[in-house]
Amino acid sequence: MNQTRFAFRAVQADGSIAEGEIAAMDKAAALAALRAKGARPIRLVPQTAPAARHRMRTRRGRQAAARLAGELAVLLGAGLPLDRALALAIANVDEAAAAQQFAEILGQVREGTPLSQAMRASPLLFPPVAAAMVEAGEANGDPGTALDRLARMLESAEDLRRLIGTAMIYPAALTIVASGVILLMLLYVVPQFET
Repeated sequence: MNQTRFAFRAVQADGSIAEGEIAAMDKAAALAALRAKGARPIRLVPQTAPAARHRMRTRRGRQAAARLAGELAVLLGAGLPLDRALALAIANVDEAAAAQQFAEILGQVREGTPLSQAMRASPLLFPPVAAAMVEAGEANGDPGTALDRLARMLESAEDLRRLIGTAMIYPAALTIVASGVILLMLLYVVPQFET
């Protein structure tokens, strides 16, 4: 039977905080194993599979991050507390792998970690500049404005990436056709002149 790896954060018997990974059949078994060691779990989340982590780099994962930042900015601007706003924004995420990573960020925020640090711990979702922008917004007391600017920046970066991909189609096609013509000349036309 396959065991799942869980990332955990727990308070040990001496009061210190321990973080790490544990393998178990399910979440209940992982909780029982941690408690058997005398630790009180604070957070226990399944590790994201490498394939799911790779999907974070896809266009849909990047779009989900931009949408989440935009929705979070609107919800914070409406006066909702950060954890509630983040939970509502995550509920609208369609990409399953992205939603799981966002849920981990939400768990860290509920533990008291600033949003910027939680974002910094998830580099597959947000580039380093995203965490820096949110940190600046937290420092001046207006994370909503920083998240709005971040959403616009992520959307424009995605538009630019799409534009570059589209612009590269013509040179790639031209290179393939030119290579085909050269091969045709070398393999078919030139040997006929040899005779």
